[in-house]
Amino acid sequence: FRLLLSSPSLVLEKLGSESKYRSLLRRIAADPPYKTLSDEIKQSPFLLAYSEKSPLPNGNKDTQLNKKMNCSLAKAQDICIVDNSLYSRMFPTTLTCPPYSDLEEFYRTIGSTYISERVKRTFDVVGAIQGDTHRTRHVRAVLNERGPLLSSPLVTSRPLVANASILLADKRLDVIEVAEINAQFKLGNA
Repeated sequence: FRLLLSSPSLVLEKLGSESKYRSLLRRIAADPPYKTLSDEIKQSPFLLAYSEKSPLPNGNKDTQLNKKMNCSLAKAQDICIVDNSLYSRMFPTTLTCPPYSDLEEFYRTIGSTYISERVKRTFDVVGAIQGDTHRTRHVRAVLNERGPLLSSPLVTSRPLVANASILLADKRLDVIEVAEINAQFKLGNA
């Protein structure tokens, strides 16, 4: 483990492939060889990270088979765990964790954050706001019917929002209809 922390590139080279290195990381994730999380572990660029080699032009319908992924070694704090695939497509050059739940949990323990925690969102309403329409009543009925599914801890491995069921209550959530919403998404300080 010390060699992995001090010379991760050498270990990757000796193993001969990214998949073998990933298997090593998965073994470490299953049985961490340390008692406490040290700064050396947090600061060492020994974790595999993926990103697209270059952003795709707008409108290009890319398939999984055609994507060219870049694999590199990075520190945990520089890697995002993908919990929102839309964000990972919006910011394709972001370093991301390999998509394995054991590695995601391991990366999180060491200091990686979810991509949804790094993306800053702002929304601006354009046009008139209508509160009581056929559409808003329908959306409210669907929320009342399916709200328990959205807030159930059994649906996902981590809670969506603390006290989600309270947020979906009739008196707490206003359902409105608007003509247009402008949304802006920024990753970190980008």
